[in-house]
Amino acid sequence: MTARTKPIRPPPEDWKLPAEGDVWRQLTDAGEEDHAYAMFLAFAQIPPAERSLSEGWRRWSGRDTMNSGYYTNGNNWKWGERAARRDIAKIQAKEKEWLERDMERREQDFLVGEELRKMAKEAMPDVELDSPMSIARYIALASDLQEKAIPKLNLQTPEEVSSLLSMLPVERRDIVIRMLIAAEISNG
Repeated sequence: MTARTKPIRPPPEDWKLPAEGDVWRQLTDAGEEDHAYAMFLAFAQIPPAERSLSEGWRRWSGRDTMNSGYYTNGNNWKWGERAARRDIAKIQAKEKEWLERDMERREQDFLVGEELRKMAKEAMPDVELDSPMSIARYIALASDLQEKAIPKLNLQTPEEVSSLLSMLPVERRDIVIRMLIAAEISNG
């Protein structure tokens, strides 16, 4: 493969790379020509740990000895800095995407928690703990709520369970804990 670097107009003498913005895009306002931009894009695709002007030239031309025009273009158009800023922007975009996914997951967890609190509030006022039958009903209710809530919330640690229990009224919390322990012992 042979490649020649045609003469490319350099940027104006007073040109400086903008401090902000998408500097990896073609800098047409500064006069970056299509051919120079094509070489930059090929250069920017090289993994950062392997990226250098000499490696860019090898990949662009298939030759080991660098053409002075390629070197000049790389320096004039600040390919190294532009490619690095492009890498950072890609990482930041991926991080933003992951943060958005995490926020969506947290919102879903919150909505499930709200639903669980609503279910518990609706079910608890009907329970009177004045007989063995009502206690048995309460245990069954607690077990049913546990079946519905815990898989949805994916509770995996004692802290998560404790957080869930802390949402209950104090007078009900101890009763629920004792009943859940009793249900666990009877199932175990």
